[in-house]
Amino acid sequence: MTEVIHKHHIIPKYKCKELGIDPDFDDNLVDVTSKQHALIHWGYKCNDLAPLLEVCNPPQYVIDMIPLGDNRDVGAAVFLAKGEIDDIEPLCGNDHPDYKPVLDLSGNEVEGSENWTEKSRYYFRKLVSEGVQPITHKQRTIIREKKKKDEKEKRKMNKEIRILWKNSLEAKEQKNQKMVIYRKKWFKKPKNKEAYNTYMREYMKERRIEKGDELRRKERENYAKKKKNKQGQVTLEGFMI
Repeated sequence: MTEVIHKHHIIPKYKCKELGIDPDFDDNLVDVTSKQHALIHWGYKCNDLAPLLEVCNPPQYVIDMIPLGDNRDVGAAVFLAKGEIDDIEPLCGNDHPDYKPVLDLSGNEVEGSENWTEKSRYYFRKLVSEGVQPITHKQRTIIREKKKKDEKEKRKMNKEIRILWKNSLEAKEQKNQKMVIYRKKWFKKPKNKEAYNTYMREYMKERRIEKGDELRRKERENYAKKKKNKQGQVTLEGFMI
């Protein structure tokens, strides 16, 4: 850790601002190294003035205005330590001075939310602000696992049902009936290509005739319904064309 000389405010700037005094008055400034600076702020947080008294002897009125046990000093201590002092660790969750609790729709703090990431907190607060009760990661995991289990059981049950159906007499009868219909319909087809083409032309002609007859029948029915409506004989069928 490089020994850079810093100007330390014995009464921290945030406290001077609260008290309405200028933080740069003579009795409030002392030159310290980076390590000493970090340890002094951490000492404030831990109610320990020993690191400060090792580098200076401030007047009693200044000591009386030093805030002890204030978590706002942790940020400065962590920043100055740069991860090189083992005892100084950043605060998280409820201990952080800027921590805002995550509340549900009932206004109660969500258990375990102090350990969430900021992204998770933002997602939860957004849904609550929209009037939606979100579920926690743990609840979401339980629901996801239950859904997977239900789907697996459903696939297993469907497979068993298909096997039972395939081996049932009704399924075999349906299969035999389909085969009979298939033979009646397709086994009459001629084998050579020319005869097959002639057969298909006749077959398609019959199909067109059948479709045409069906279409004309529907048109006649629709015309009759519209005619009745025009003559004042309004019926429910007239609106179901």
